[in-house]
Amino acid sequence: MRNRKVVFESIVLMLLGIATIIGSLLLDNFGEKVLAPGLFPSFLGGILVFLSALMLVRELRKAKIDGDGDNAKEIHGTVTTKKMLIRSGFLIFATVIYLVLLSYAGFIIATFVYVCSVMYLLGERRWWMLVLTPGTVAFLIFLVFEIGLKVYLP
Repeated sequence: MRNRKVVFESIVLMLLGIATIIGSLLLDNFGEKVLAPGLFPSFLGGILVFLSALMLVRELRKAKIDGDGDNAKEIHGTVTTKKMLIRSGFLIFATVIYLVLLSYAGFIIATFVYVCSVMYLLGERRWWMLVLTPGTVAFLIFLVFEIGLKVYLP
């Protein structure tokens, strides 16, 4: 059962990666080949295709070793607890709030709050790390994109 699910997921991810590559190749490059708008999406699409192909090969090999895959859940399955599901829900909620906050508070403040909340959610409790790391991350991203690459951040 799990074997079929993972094979299906890897094929869907591979198709999504291929669609991303095709879509990025259709973007206008404005005469520049080096930093064309489709460069980064093409790169990510290629990574997605590669990793989903690895996932597919690994799962097919595992099916060959395990037989029909009935015991795969017991041997190779992951344990999902209620606490992990709640954390995942909070992470998705924090990401949605971050996307909304970007429009109102700006990049630096929204990123600071988001990184701080994710770090806290993942177990960091030292206050100085909860201040220093998000501040450094937000400032470095701002520095690289706004100052270095001259890319507008929201």
